[in-house]
Amino acid sequence: RESVQKLFELCPRVMCLRLLHLLAARTASWLHRMDAALDWLPVEGGQCLYRIGDSPVGFFIVLSGRLVAMEEKHDGRRKGPQPGRPAARTQWQVSDVLQRGRLCGE
Repeated sequence: RESVQKLFELCPRVMCLRLLHLLAARTASWLHRMDAALDWLPVEGGQCLYRIGDSPVGFFIVLSGRLVAMEEKHDGRRKGPQPGRPAARTQWQVSDVLQRGRLCGE
């Protein structure tokens, strides 16, 4: 174990590439099966994947870019239109930013 750690310290790039090559060779068939079983969903900016209360349809994995989870902002005021005032616009706040590799919707 110590000798492997020493190799990673001396030449991290080479060791990481060798490790990735080894892992890819050992998991290639599994990765192909996973790829065939997944539905790929490209998401455009501003697109909503799901809302609180929606029936679950699975989960999402961020492969590239990022997803921003938004929640309706509650300020304690009464909901609904008030007489003599225009309807207020919905206020949103960021609750989480999901980077590559993160899961959501589960």
